[in-house]
Amino acid sequence: IMRCQANLRVGIDSANDLLYEQKYVEAELLYRKLLKQFPTTKTLSAHEDRLRILVLEKLGSINTLYLDDYNAAISYYGILVHNYPKSKEAFAARATVADIYHHKLGKLQSALDEFQKLVTQFPNHPRARWAQLQIVTIYLQLKNYEQARTEAKTILEKWATSDEAKQTQFLVANSYFVQNRYTEAIATYKKLLAMDANSEFAALINLIILSD
Repeated sequence: IMRCQANLRVGIDSANDLLYEQKYVEAELLYRKLLKQFPTTKTLSAHEDRLRILVLEKLGSINTLYLDDYNAAISYYGILVHNYPKSKEAFAARATVADIYHHKLGKLQSALDEFQKLVTQFPNHPRARWAQLQIVTIYLQLKNYEQARTEAKTILEKWATSDEAKQTQFLVANSYFVQNRYTEAIATYKKLLAMDANSEFAALINLIILSD
């Protein structure tokens, strides 16, 4: 076992060197070979688990950032999430997958599903409110304004004083505005000003209110 772990460590160091040298295809190939060395028929030791997570992270990031093979990245991140669902790496992996679906592949429903799983599985994570904000944003992109406003309530109630709450309030006001529900829009803009008169949105809001 110790020899196997040593071989894995040497292999990972070699793959890291290739990555540093910007030999992304060669690095990805070596990481893939290393992944196959982990036994799948027995429980891994804590050290082996850490090495496997590291390899999966590297495969996901290389395919995302350098090779533009988003399906491969989703696959490797999916293995990480499946095997280590409560790890801190699982949150980052699922967040990256959601971002790929949202901004790289334009699959809004798939992105929405990933963000919803993030919020459900990691309700107390420091970035949970960011994930919830993405849910609101995607529902707005889908023009499902009622559901966007429903999802917004979670942020406004759970993280009322956060920057995400201010962004959410602005998005809610905008959602009323695009539906020509101007009275509700103005009232919501004013709520945001009441939350923070020096908000980054303040100048724009004042302009909107004055033009009403």
